[in-house]
Amino acid sequence: MYNKRAIGINGEKIASAYVKKMGLTILETNYRQKTGEIDIIAAKNNLIAFIEVKIRQTHQYGHPEEAIDRKKKRRMIRTAKYYLVTHNLYDKQVVRFDVLAIQGKESSYDIEYFENAFREER
Repeated sequence: MYNKRAIGINGEKIASAYVKKMGLTILETNYRQKTGEIDIIAAKNNLIAFIEVKIRQTHQYGHPEEAIDRKKKRRMIRTAKYYLVTHNLYDKQVVRFDVLAIQGKESSYDIEYFENAFREER
């Protein structure tokens, strides 16, 4: 039986491999600041994707992507802005917020990737 952290680590490995297969270059994983945390920051050409990874073994608590609430979105947006400013990328990139949802156990995972899953709310 996996514990919650082991499931998360395994999900991050699966997510990183999936993102690379999509042709994105991973810039950061588990990027943390006082404003929040972003699971994966990846790039391709002039695009930077800020990716939230959610993994669930069952649908008992809903689909993985449903676990991202307004508060999480706001934190991610704030953290992404911080990343862009501190890396001098704020006006030079197309920014996208994506969600990578992983459902299942061990060797039978279903993966869904949601590009532009949400935007900054005004």
